[in-house]
Amino acid sequence: MKGYFKKNNIEFEDIDISKDEKQLQKMIKDSGQMGVPVVDIDGEIIIGFDKEKIDKLLKIHPVK
Repeated sequence: MKGYFKKNNIEFEDIDISKDEKQLQKMIKDSGQMGVPVVDIDGEIIIGFDKEKIDKLLKIHPVK
């Protein structure tokens, strides 16, 4: 996923929840689960790498 964001010049913050208990608890509260990755785009929570939803929220138009 990080590679996808970099490829599309999208700035992101990578948080390692295994090293940050506060961020782990925030992720669980926001997403309702413990699975990763969790992506927050302007308050819209995405569980896993849902490329279509990420593209839609970030207005990325796939090359055809």
